[in-house]
Amino acid sequence: MRVSSADVYNLIRIYASNGAYYHYNCANFVSTFEGTDNANDWISIKAETGCFFMPDWSSRGAEAALKLGGGIADGLFSWAAWAWGSWNMTTYVDALYNQTLNGKPYMMPVYPWFFTNLPGYNKTWLWRSDDLWYDRWQQVWYFQPEFVKTISWNDFGESHYIGPLDDTQYSAFKIGNAPYNYVENMPHDGWRQLLPYMIDTYKNGHATFDTEVLVTWYRPTLASACGNSGTTANTASQLQIEYRPVDIVDDCVFLSALLSESAYLTINYGVGEHGVDWDYTPEGRSGHLPCKYGLIWRNWVLHDAAAA
Repeated sequence: MRVSSADVYNLIRIYASNGAYYHYNCANFVSTFEGTDNANDWISIKAETGCFFMPDWSSRGAEAALKLGGGIADGLFSWAAWAWGSWNMTTYVDALYNQTLNGKPYMMPVYPWFFTNLPGYNKTWLWRSDDLWYDRWQQVWYFQPEFVKTISWNDFGESHYIGPLDDTQYSAFKIGNAPYNYVENMPHDGWRQLLPYMIDTYKNGHATFDTEVLVTWYRPTLASACGNSGTTANTASQLQIEYRPVDIVDDCVFLSALLSESAYLTINYGVGEHGVDWDYTPEGRSGHLPCKYGLIWRNWVLHDAAAA
C-alpha cells in the first residue's frame, strides 16, 4: 500500500509531541520498513518536519541504501538478523553497515525466532533461531551500535513476536491463507523476562538484578515428526540456498538462566532426571554479582518436560 508524503508528514506531526515519542538530538526519530521506491519523498518530509531519518532499506544493501534520495538517510537500520542455514548468526552484515555508514548511526536488529507459513504472501519458510535470542544480545554487547531494534512486538505471521498474544491481531493468517493458526497457545512472553538485564548490559556495560530467572523454550513436536508441507529452511526468494528444516533446527529444550552464582541444573522428563551442561557462560563477573548467565540445552524427548 502506497502512503503519500502528505500522510507521512501528518502522522509525524500528530505523534511527535506525544510524550512516548522517541527523539534523537531533539529531532523526531523516524524509520521505515522498506519503501525504497518512495525514497525521494523523504527530501520534502525531512525539510518539513526536521526528523531524524533512519530507514530499513535492506533490500538495496547498505551502500545503495545510503545513496537513495540523494543520501537523505541520517543512518540505516538493517533487517538482517537471522542465521544462514545451520550456521550461527554473525555480525558480518552489521560490520558492513557500520563501515558503509562511516560514522553515521546504525540500528542493529535483534530477533528471537522466525517461522512463517503464509502461502497467500508467498512466505513459507523458517530461519534457524534455536539459540538466536541469547546469541544476538551477546553480539549487541560486543558491537555496541548506536541503536538496537527488537523485532518484533506483534508480528504474529512471522512468529518473532515478544509481546502478549492478541487474537484481535491475527488477520495475517486469513489474508495469507495460512493452513492453520500457529500462534494460538504459543506465548513468547518468556523472552521479555531477561530484557531488562540485556538492555542494561548493552547501555551501561553491566547490570544488576535481585531475582534469578530461568526461561525455557522449545518446539512442541520433533522436526521429523511430520512432513514439512512445503516449508523450507532459508528461502530462494531472497537468493538463499534452501535446506530441509529437519536438517537445520535442533530437537532440544533451550534454556537461558540469570543466576547469582554457579549452579547445577537438571531437567526432569519422563521417569528420569538429567543434568545439563552450559553451552555458553560469561567470562568472570557479569554485572555487580558473580552471575552465571548462559544458554544450555538437552536433547528433546517424547515426554512433557519441566525444569528443576
